[in-house]
Amino acid sequence: MCRRPALVLDIDGVLVHVGPERTGAWYDRLWEDLGVDPERLHEEFFRQKWHRIVSGRTDLREELAPVLKRINPAVPVDELTSYWFRTHSYIDRHVLDAVTHWADRTGGRLFLATNQEKYRAGYLWRDLGLRSVFEDIFYSAAMRVTKSDVGFFEQVGRAIAGPDYRDADILFFDDDTRNVEVARRASWEAHLFTDVSALREILHQWPSPDLRAPAGSTLGSERDGARVR
Repeated sequence: MCRRPALVLDIDGVLVHVGPERTGAWYDRLWEDLGVDPERLHEEFFRQKWHRIVSGRTDLREELAPVLKRINPAVPVDELTSYWFRTHSYIDRHVLDAVTHWADRTGGRLFLATNQEKYRAGYLWRDLGLRSVFEDIFYSAAMRVTKSDVGFFEQVGRAIAGPDYRDADILFFDDDTRNVEVARRASWEAHLFTDVSALREILHQWPSPDLRAPAGSTLGSERDGARVR
């Protein structure tokens, strides 16, 4: 049994947003800023191709290029993806403070688990700097399975705590009820994220004191060795 508890966070909708108000979408001003119709982009790209991309079966840039040629051939793929990644990259510092405070207090480990394709996963991890806080990021395109499948959480559980992960202390927060339910099927303690106050309340009581490692035991060295999966 892994004696050091692990806290796993979803990214979008929990830790990262378009802005501080937690409202709106990255494509709200896409027409005004780049001349790309967001409704056509949704219909021709996200609706038809996104599941295969986010599950690691196809490449985002390769799938996006022909769609952009139809919608607006003047906009390069890299320009659209850069706009997307920059716009959807506001870190909620209240959430970040809550989880880092928990890790310092308990000696627990911090991870990310997300439905994500490889380019934005790399951007979030390296460019946005999440690797300086979290030990590892688990994302669907690399794992070839999304959070709608219990296999996602089984893989992550084994990576965090070994083959006996079902006996380990893993706490998970996600803003999607379906993902929370699937995580619970994998024997994780999973909660629906609603706001930072509820997050803090749960973290204050978890885990029980007898499972806590000395605060700050090896956290720093493990964060320094974090990597993108």
